[in-house]
Amino acid sequence: MKALNQSRNTFEKNSFILFVLMMLTNICNYFFQMITGRLLSVEAYALENTLLSLLTLCCMPGSVLSLIAVNYASRASLGTGRIGMAAVIRLLSRFLFVITVLLLSAGLLGAEWVSAFFGIEDARYLIFLFLLAAASLLHQSVYSILQGMQEFARMGMQSLLLTLGKLVIGCGLILAGWNVYGVLTGILLGTAAAVIYGMKPIRRYVKEAFLQVGRPDFQDMGIGKYVTGAVVIQCCMVMFTNGDMLLMKYYFSDTEAGIYSCAMVIGKIAMYVSSAAAAALFPAVVEMETGGEDSTKVLAKAFLYGGGACLACQAGMLLFGREVIGLLFGQKYVESIRYLPAVCFFVAPLTFVTMLMNYFLARSLVRTFAATMFLGLAACLVLTACYHETIEGVMGICGAVLWCIFLFHLILLLSGRAKREAGERI
Repeated sequence: MKALNQSRNTFEKNSFILFVLMMLTNICNYFFQMITGRLLSVEAYALENTLLSLLTLCCMPGSVLSLIAVNYASRASLGTGRIGMAAVIRLLSRFLFVITVLLLSAGLLGAEWVSAFFGIEDARYLIFLFLLAAASLLHQSVYSILQGMQEFARMGMQSLLLTLGKLVIGCGLILAGWNVYGVLTGILLGTAAAVIYGMKPIRRYVKEAFLQVGRPDFQDMGIGKYVTGAVVIQCCMVMFTNGDMLLMKYYFSDTEAGIYSCAMVIGKIAMYVSSAAAAALFPAVVEMETGGEDSTKVLAKAFLYGGGACLACQAGMLLFGREVIGLLFGQKYVESIRYLPAVCFFVAPLTFVTMLMNYFLARSLVRTFAATMFLGLAACLVLTACYHETIEGVMGICGAVLWCIFLFHLILLLSGRAKREAGERI
Protein backbone atom coordinates (compact mmCIF):
# COMPACT_ATOMS: atom_id res chain seq x y z
CA MET A 1 0.00 0.00 0.00
CA LYS A 2 2.88 2.34 0.83
CA ALA A 3 4.45 1.71 -2.58
CA LEU A 4 1.12 2.32 -4.30
CA ASN A 5 0.66 5.66 -2.50
CA GLN A 6 4.23 6.63 -3.38
CA SER A 7 3.56 5.83 -7.07
CA ARG A 8 0.40 7.94 -6.99
CA ASN A 9 2.22 10.88 -5.38
CA THR A 10 5.07 10.56 -7.88
CA PHE A 11 2.63 10.59 -10.80
CA GLU A 12 0.89 13.70 -9.48
CA LYS A 13 4.18 15.48 -8.77
CA ASN A 14 5.61 14.67 -12.19
CA SER A 15 2.35 15.65 -13.87
CA PHE A 16 2.41 19.01 -12.10
CA ILE A 17 6.04 19.74 -13.04
CA LEU A 18 5.34 18.87 -16.66
CA PHE A 19 2.07 20.78 -16.64
CA VAL A 20 3.79 24.01 -15.59
CA LEU A 21 6.63 23.67 -18.11
CA MET A 22 4.36 22.51 -20.93
CA MET A 23 1.96 25.37 -20.26
CA LEU A 24 4.88 27.79 -20.67
CA THR A 25 5.86 25.92 -23.83
CA ASN A 26 2.30 26.07 -25.16
CA ILE A 27 2.05 29.78 -24.38
CA CYS A 28 5.23 30.39 -26.39
CA ASN A 29 3.94 28.15 -29.17
CA TYR A 30 0.67 30.03 -29.41
CA PHE A 31 2.45 33.35 -29.39
CA PHE A 32 4.45 31.96 -32.30
CA GLN A 33 1.28 30.94 -34.16
CA MET A 34 -0.38 34.27 -33.38
CA ILE A 35 2.58 36.36 -34.54
CA THR A 36 3.23 34.34 -37.70
CA GLY A 37 -0.49 34.38 -38.50
CA ARG A 38 -0.40 38.16 -38.37
CA LEU A 39 2.93 38.58 -40.19
CA LEU A 40 2.22 36.11 -43.01
CA SER A 41 -0.54 36.12 -45.59
CA VAL A 42 -3.35 33.57 -45.22
CA GLU A 43 -1.82 31.45 -48.00
CA ALA A 44 1.68 31.62 -46.47
CA TYR A 45 0.22 30.72 -43.07
CA ALA A 46 -1.43 27.68 -44.64
CA LEU A 47 1.96 26.75 -46.17
CA GLU A 48 3.65 27.10 -42.77
CA ASN A 49 1.19 24.78 -41.03
CA THR A 50 1.26 22.33 -43.93
CA LEU A 51 5.05 22.14 -43.66
CA LEU A 52 4.84 21.70 -39.89
CA SER A 53 2.38 18.83 -40.38
CA LEU A 54 4.67 17.28 -42.99
CA LEU A 55 7.58 17.69 -40.56
CA THR A 56 5.70 15.63 -37.99
CA LEU A 57 4.98 12.95 -40.59
CA CYS A 58 8.65 12.89 -41.61
CA CYS A 59 9.51 12.40 -37.94
CA MET A 60 7.30 9.29 -37.65
CA PRO A 61 10.37 6.99 -37.59
CA GLY A 62 11.74 9.16 -34.83
CA SER A 63 8.46 8.86 -32.93
CA VAL A 64 8.77 5.08 -33.03
CA LEU A 65 12.39 5.42 -31.93
CA SER A 66 11.16 7.57 -29.04
CA LEU A 67 8.76 4.87 -27.90
CA ILE A 68 11.59 2.35 -27.82
CA ALA A 69 13.75 4.87 -25.96
CA VAL A 70 11.24 5.71 -23.24
CA ASN A 71 10.20 2.07 -22.76
CA TYR A 72 13.65 0.58 -22.36
CA ALA A 73 15.13 3.65 -20.65
CA SER A 74 12.35 3.37 -18.04
CA ARG A 75 13.11 -0.31 -17.48
CA ALA A 76 16.88 0.26 -17.44
CA SER A 77 16.58 3.08 -14.88
CA LEU A 78 14.48 0.83 -12.64
CA GLY A 79 16.49 -2.35 -13.13
CA THR A 80 19.96 -2.68 -14.58
CA GLY A 81 21.22 0.84 -13.87
CA ARG A 82 23.98 2.57 -15.85
CA ILE A 83 25.08 -0.49 -17.81
CA GLY A 84 21.51 -1.09 -18.95
CA MET A 85 21.04 2.56 -19.93
CA ALA A 86 24.26 2.53 -21.94
CA ALA A 87 23.06 -0.57 -23.79
CA VAL A 88 19.78 1.18 -24.61
CA ILE A 89 21.62 4.21 -25.98
CA ARG A 90 23.89 2.02 -28.09
CA LEU A 91 20.85 0.28 -29.58
CA LEU A 92 19.16 3.61 -30.27
CA SER A 93 22.26 5.02 -31.97
CA ARG A 94 22.12 2.26 -34.59
CA PHE A 95 18.47 2.93 -35.34
CA LEU A 96 19.18 6.67 -35.40
CA PHE A 97 21.97 6.34 -37.95
CA VAL A 98 19.96 4.14 -40.34
CA ILE A 99 16.80 6.27 -40.11
CA THR A 100 18.75 9.51 -40.63
CA VAL A 101 20.42 8.17 -43.80
CA LEU A 102 17.07 6.97 -45.17
CA LEU A 103 15.35 10.23 -44.30
CA LEU A 104 17.96 12.43 -45.99
CA SER A 105 17.93 10.17 -49.05
CA ALA A 106 14.14 10.38 -49.23
CA GLY A 107 14.34 14.16 -49.00
CA LEU A 108 16.74 14.47 -51.90
CA LEU A 109 14.86 12.02 -54.11
CA GLY A 110 11.24 12.79 -53.20
CA ALA A 111 11.12 16.54 -52.61
CA GLU A 112 9.81 17.35 -56.09
CA TRP A 113 7.06 14.72 -55.93
CA VAL A 114 5.86 15.72 -52.44
CA SER A 115 5.81 19.41 -53.33
CA ALA A 116 3.79 18.70 -56.47
CA PHE A 117 1.32 16.48 -54.57
CA PHE A 118 0.51 19.17 -51.98
CA GLY A 119 0.75 22.11 -54.38
CA ILE A 120 3.89 23.60 -52.82
CA GLU A 121 5.56 25.69 -55.50
CA ASP A 122 9.14 25.70 -54.13
CA ALA A 123 10.60 22.20 -53.65
CA ARG A 124 13.46 23.69 -51.61
CA TYR A 125 11.03 23.93 -48.69
CA LEU A 126 10.85 20.14 -48.71
CA ILE A 127 14.62 19.66 -48.86
CA PHE A 128 14.99 21.98 -45.85
CA LEU A 129 12.15 20.10 -44.15
CA PHE A 130 13.84 16.70 -44.47
CA LEU A 131 17.07 18.18 -43.08
CA LEU A 132 15.11 19.54 -40.15
CA ALA A 133 13.42 16.16 -39.65
CA ALA A 134 16.84 14.50 -39.41
CA ALA A 135 17.85 16.95 -36.67
CA SER A 136 14.54 16.34 -34.89
CA LEU A 137 15.32 12.61 -34.66
CA LEU A 138 18.15 13.33 -32.22
CA HIS A 139 15.95 15.69 -30.21
CA GLN A 140 13.18 13.09 -29.94
CA SER A 141 15.63 10.43 -28.76
CA VAL A 142 17.15 12.64 -26.06
CA TYR A 143 13.70 13.80 -24.95
CA SER A 144 12.44 10.22 -24.61
CA ILE A 145 15.49 9.04 -22.67
CA LEU A 146 14.91 11.89 -20.22
CA GLN A 147 11.27 10.81 -19.96
CA GLY A 148 12.29 7.24 -19.22
CA MET A 149 14.76 8.46 -16.56
CA GLN A 150 11.91 10.60 -15.11
CA GLU A 151 14.01 13.76 -15.58
CA PHE A 152 10.79 15.68 -16.06
CA ALA A 153 12.09 19.16 -15.25
CA ARG A 154 14.90 18.93 -17.81
CA MET A 155 12.54 17.26 -20.29
CA GLY A 156 10.08 20.14 -19.98
CA MET A 157 12.85 22.74 -20.24
CA GLN A 158 14.07 21.04 -23.41
CA SER A 159 10.67 21.54 -25.04
CA LEU A 160 10.58 25.12 -23.83
CA LEU A 161 13.97 25.88 -25.36
CA LEU A 162 12.91 24.51 -28.73
CA THR A 163 9.74 26.60 -28.71
CA LEU A 164 11.57 29.74 -27.61
CA GLY A 165 14.00 29.28 -30.49
CA LYS A 166 11.11 28.92 -32.89
CA LEU A 167 9.38 31.98 -31.45
CA VAL A 168 12.28 34.42 -31.12
CA ILE A 169 14.49 33.40 -34.03
CA GLY A 170 11.69 32.33 -36.39
CA CYS A 171 9.61 35.49 -35.96
CA GLY A 172 12.74 37.65 -36.09
CA LEU A 173 13.73 36.13 -39.41
CA ILE A 174 10.21 36.64 -40.80
CA LEU A 175 10.55 40.34 -39.95
CA ALA A 176 13.94 40.26 -41.68
CA GLY A 177 12.23 39.06 -44.86
CA TRP A 178 12.93 35.32 -44.70
CA ASN A 179 9.20 34.47 -44.78
CA VAL A 180 8.49 30.73 -44.21
CA TYR A 181 12.21 29.94 -44.43
CA GLY A 182 12.59 31.98 -41.26
CA VAL A 183 10.17 29.66 -39.46
CA LEU A 184 12.10 26.55 -40.52
CA THR A 185 15.45 28.11 -39.56
CA GLY A 186 14.11 29.08 -36.14
CA ILE A 187 12.95 25.51 -35.50
CA LEU A 188 16.34 24.13 -36.57
CA LEU A 189 18.30 26.41 -34.22
CA GLY A 190 15.84 25.82 -31.38
CA THR A 191 16.21 22.06 -31.88
CA ALA A 192 20.00 22.35 -31.65
CA ALA A 193 19.77 24.32 -28.39
CA ALA A 194 17.30 21.81 -26.91
CA VAL A 195 19.52 18.82 -27.76
CA ILE A 196 22.61 20.44 -26.22
CA TYR A 197 20.69 21.21 -23.02
CA GLY A 198 19.06 17.77 -22.79
CA MET A 199 22.32 15.85 -23.27
CA LYS A 200 23.86 16.89 -19.95
CA PRO A 201 22.43 14.13 -17.66
CA ILE A 202 22.96 11.34 -20.20
CA ARG A 203 26.48 12.17 -21.42
CA ARG A 204 28.07 9.58 -19.15
CA TYR A 205 25.77 6.90 -20.56
CA VAL A 206 26.65 7.93 -24.10
CA LYS A 207 30.36 7.51 -23.31
CA GLU A 208 29.77 4.11 -21.77
CA ALA A 209 27.58 3.05 -24.69
CA PHE A 210 30.54 3.08 -27.05
CA LEU A 211 33.17 1.88 -24.57
CA GLN A 212 31.28 -1.20 -23.36
CA VAL A 213 32.22 -4.59 -24.76
CA GLY A 214 29.32 -6.70 -23.44
CA ARG A 215 25.99 -6.37 -25.23
CA PRO A 216 22.75 -7.58 -23.62
CA ASP A 217 20.28 -9.66 -25.60
CA PHE A 218 17.32 -7.36 -26.31
CA GLN A 219 15.43 -10.12 -28.08
CA ASP A 220 14.60 -11.58 -24.68
CA MET A 221 12.82 -8.32 -23.91
CA GLY A 222 10.49 -8.83 -26.88
CA ILE A 223 11.80 -5.84 -28.78
CA GLY A 224 10.87 -7.30 -32.20
CA LYS A 225 7.17 -7.66 -31.44
CA TYR A 226 7.12 -4.40 -29.51
CA VAL A 227 8.67 -2.39 -32.34
CA THR A 228 6.27 -3.85 -34.93
CA GLY A 229 3.24 -2.85 -32.92
CA ALA A 230 4.75 0.50 -31.94
CA VAL A 231 5.45 1.37 -35.58
CA VAL A 232 1.81 0.82 -36.54
CA ILE A 233 0.46 2.65 -33.49
CA GLN A 234 2.76 5.65 -33.76
CA CYS A 235 2.29 6.05 -37.51
CA CYS A 236 -1.48 6.01 -37.08
CA MET A 237 -1.32 8.43 -34.15
CA VAL A 238 0.86 10.88 -36.06
CA MET A 239 -1.54 10.71 -39.00
CA PHE A 240 -4.52 11.36 -36.73
CA THR A 241 -2.80 14.22 -34.91
CA ASN A 242 -1.38 16.04 -37.93
CA GLY A 243 -3.18 14.62 -40.94
CA ASP A 244 -6.14 16.96 -40.60
CA MET A 245 -4.13 19.87 -41.99
CA LEU A 246 -2.94 17.73 -44.90
CA LEU A 247 -6.52 16.70 -45.68
CA MET A 248 -7.55 20.36 -45.76
CA LYS A 249 -4.64 21.27 -48.03
CA TYR A 250 -5.49 18.39 -50.37
CA TYR A 251 -9.30 18.69 -50.57
CA PHE A 252 -9.83 22.44 -50.14
CA SER A 253 -8.37 25.71 -51.40
CA ASP A 254 -5.32 27.40 -49.87
CA THR A 255 -7.53 30.13 -48.39
CA GLU A 256 -9.90 27.61 -46.78
CA ALA A 257 -6.93 25.63 -45.47
CA GLY A 258 -5.42 28.80 -44.03
CA ILE A 259 -8.67 29.73 -42.27
CA TYR A 260 -9.01 26.17 -40.93
CA SER A 261 -5.43 26.22 -39.63
CA CYS A 262 -6.42 29.01 -37.23
CA ALA A 263 -9.30 26.92 -35.83
CA MET A 264 -6.95 23.94 -35.62
CA VAL A 265 -4.36 25.89 -33.62
CA ILE A 266 -6.98 27.17 -31.19
CA GLY A 267 -8.84 23.85 -30.91
CA LYS A 268 -5.70 21.82 -30.19
CA ILE A 269 -4.88 23.93 -27.15
CA ALA A 270 -7.05 21.48 -25.21
CA MET A 271 -4.92 18.53 -26.31
CA TYR A 272 -1.67 20.25 -25.36
CA VAL A 273 -3.03 21.22 -21.95
CA SER A 274 -3.56 17.53 -21.18
CA SER A 275 -0.20 16.39 -22.57
CA ALA A 276 1.53 16.57 -19.17
CA ALA A 277 -0.65 13.76 -17.78
CA ALA A 278 -0.04 11.63 -20.89
CA ALA A 279 3.75 12.12 -20.71
CA ALA A 280 3.96 11.28 -16.99
CA LEU A 281 1.71 8.25 -17.48
CA PHE A 282 4.22 6.11 -19.40
CA PRO A 283 7.03 5.82 -16.80
CA ALA A 284 4.48 5.63 -13.98
CA VAL A 285 2.82 2.60 -15.58
CA VAL A 286 6.19 0.93 -16.23
CA GLU A 287 7.14 1.43 -12.58
CA MET A 288 3.85 0.03 -11.27
CA GLU A 289 3.86 -2.94 -13.63
CA THR A 290 7.45 -3.73 -12.66
CA GLY A 291 6.36 -3.73 -9.00
CA GLY A 292 3.36 -5.96 -9.74
CA GLU A 293 0.78 -3.26 -8.95
CA ASP A 294 -2.50 -2.42 -10.71
CA SER A 295 -1.69 0.36 -13.17
CA THR A 296 -5.30 1.04 -14.22
CA LYS A 297 -5.67 3.39 -11.26
CA VAL A 298 -2.94 5.62 -12.67
CA LEU A 299 -4.70 5.55 -16.04
CA ALA A 300 -7.92 6.63 -14.34
CA LYS A 301 -6.04 9.57 -12.78
CA ALA A 302 -4.67 10.51 -16.21
CA PHE A 303 -8.20 10.46 -17.63
CA LEU A 304 -9.39 12.60 -14.73
CA TYR A 305 -6.63 15.20 -14.81
CA GLY A 306 -5.74 15.24 -18.49
CA GLY A 307 -9.20 14.53 -19.88
CA GLY A 308 -10.84 16.93 -17.44
CA ALA A 309 -8.42 19.69 -18.39
CA CYS A 310 -9.08 19.02 -22.08
CA LEU A 311 -12.86 19.18 -21.76
CA ALA A 312 -12.76 22.28 -19.53
CA CYS A 313 -10.49 24.03 -22.02
CA GLN A 314 -12.80 23.11 -24.88
CA ALA A 315 -15.81 24.51 -23.02
CA GLY A 316 -13.96 27.80 -22.65
CA MET A 317 -12.97 27.84 -26.31
CA LEU A 318 -16.53 27.20 -27.47
CA LEU A 319 -17.83 30.00 -25.24
CA PHE A 320 -15.15 32.59 -25.99
CA GLY A 321 -13.63 31.30 -29.25
CA ARG A 322 -14.59 34.32 -31.34
CA GLU A 323 -12.98 36.71 -28.88
CA VAL A 324 -9.85 34.57 -28.57
CA ILE A 325 -9.41 34.23 -32.35
CA GLY A 326 -10.01 37.93 -32.93
CA LEU A 327 -7.56 38.93 -30.19
CA LEU A 328 -4.78 36.51 -31.16
CA PHE A 329 -5.05 36.28 -34.95
CA GLY A 330 -6.98 39.36 -36.04
CA GLN A 331 -10.21 39.86 -37.93
CA LYS A 332 -9.08 38.07 -41.11
CA TYR A 333 -9.34 34.73 -39.25
CA VAL A 334 -12.58 35.34 -37.32
CA GLU A 335 -14.62 33.25 -39.76
CA SER A 336 -12.65 30.18 -38.62
CA ILE A 337 -14.94 30.12 -35.55
CA ARG A 338 -17.42 28.03 -37.53
CA TYR A 339 -14.90 25.19 -37.67
CA LEU A 340 -14.11 25.23 -33.94
CA PRO A 341 -16.92 22.87 -32.75
CA ALA A 342 -15.86 20.25 -35.32
CA VAL A 343 -12.22 20.58 -34.25
CA CYS A 344 -13.22 20.15 -30.58
CA PHE A 345 -15.27 17.06 -31.45
CA PHE A 346 -12.13 15.64 -33.06
CA VAL A 347 -9.60 16.70 -30.40
CA ALA A 348 -11.48 15.35 -27.35
CA PRO A 349 -11.31 11.64 -28.32
CA LEU A 350 -7.80 12.16 -29.72
CA THR A 351 -6.68 13.27 -26.25
CA PHE A 352 -8.11 10.16 -24.57
CA VAL A 353 -6.72 7.85 -27.27
CA THR A 354 -3.27 9.40 -26.75
CA MET A 355 -3.43 8.46 -23.07
CA LEU A 356 -4.51 4.94 -23.99
CA MET A 357 -1.58 4.72 -26.39
CA ASN A 358 0.90 5.60 -23.63
CA TYR A 359 -0.75 3.11 -21.29
CA PHE A 360 -0.75 0.16 -23.70
CA LEU A 361 2.77 0.86 -24.94
CA ALA A 362 4.06 1.05 -21.37
CA ARG A 363 2.53 -2.36 -20.70
CA SER A 364 3.72 -3.71 -24.08
CA LEU A 365 0.09 -4.54 -25.00
CA VAL A 366 0.27 -3.42 -28.60
CA ARG A 367 -1.42 -5.98 -30.83
CA THR A 368 -5.11 -5.13 -30.37
CA PHE A 369 -4.51 -1.40 -30.06
CA ALA A 370 -2.39 -1.38 -33.22
CA ALA A 371 -5.11 -3.25 -35.14
CA THR A 372 -7.88 -0.86 -34.08
CA MET A 373 -5.75 2.22 -34.82
CA PHE A 374 -4.91 0.92 -38.29
CA LEU A 375 -8.54 0.08 -39.07
CA GLY A 376 -9.67 3.45 -37.71
CA LEU A 377 -7.19 5.36 -39.85
CA ALA A 378 -8.18 3.36 -42.94
CA ALA A 379 -11.86 4.10 -42.23
CA CYS A 380 -11.09 7.84 -41.95
CA LEU A 381 -9.22 7.92 -45.25
CA VAL A 382 -11.89 5.99 -47.13
CA LEU A 383 -14.83 7.92 -45.69
CA THR A 384 -13.23 11.35 -46.19
CA ALA A 385 -12.35 10.40 -49.77
CA CYS A 386 -16.04 9.74 -50.37
CA TYR A 387 -17.50 12.57 -48.26
CA HIS A 388 -15.42 15.75 -48.24
CA GLU A 389 -17.94 18.38 -49.23
CA THR A 390 -17.30 20.46 -46.11
CA ILE A 391 -14.49 20.87 -43.59
CA GLU A 392 -16.95 20.23 -40.76
CA GLY A 393 -17.95 16.92 -42.34
CA VAL A 394 -14.34 15.74 -42.68
CA MET A 395 -13.57 16.52 -39.04
CA GLY A 396 -16.85 14.95 -37.91
CA ILE A 397 -15.89 11.66 -39.60
CA CYS A 398 -12.44 11.63 -37.99
CA GLY A 399 -13.84 12.50 -34.57
CA ALA A 400 -16.51 9.78 -34.70
CA VAL A 401 -13.92 7.13 -35.61
CA LEU A 402 -11.69 8.19 -32.70
CA TRP A 403 -14.60 8.06 -30.25
CA CYS A 404 -15.31 4.49 -31.38
CA ILE A 405 -11.66 3.49 -30.83
CA PHE A 406 -11.61 5.03 -27.34
CA LEU A 407 -14.91 3.51 -26.20
CA PHE A 408 -13.96 0.07 -27.54
CA HIS A 409 -10.74 -0.05 -25.53
CA LEU A 410 -12.34 1.51 -22.46
CA ILE A 411 -14.95 -1.27 -22.44
CA LEU A 412 -12.20 -3.89 -22.82
CA LEU A 413 -10.26 -2.41 -19.89
CA LEU A 414 -13.31 -2.22 -17.63
CA SER A 415 -14.39 -5.76 -18.44
CA GLY A 416 -10.84 -7.07 -17.88
CA ARG A 417 -10.56 -5.34 -14.52
CA ALA A 418 -13.98 -6.63 -13.44
CA LYS A 419 -12.86 -10.18 -14.25
CA ARG A 420 -9.64 -9.75 -12.25
CA GLU A 421 -11.51 -8.40 -9.22
CA ALA A 422 -14.01 -11.27 -9.42
CA GLY A 423 -11.13 -13.78 -9.51
CA GLU A 424 -9.50 -12.14 -6.47
CA ARG A 425 -12.76 -12.37 -4.47
CA ILE A 426 -13.03 -16.07 -5.32
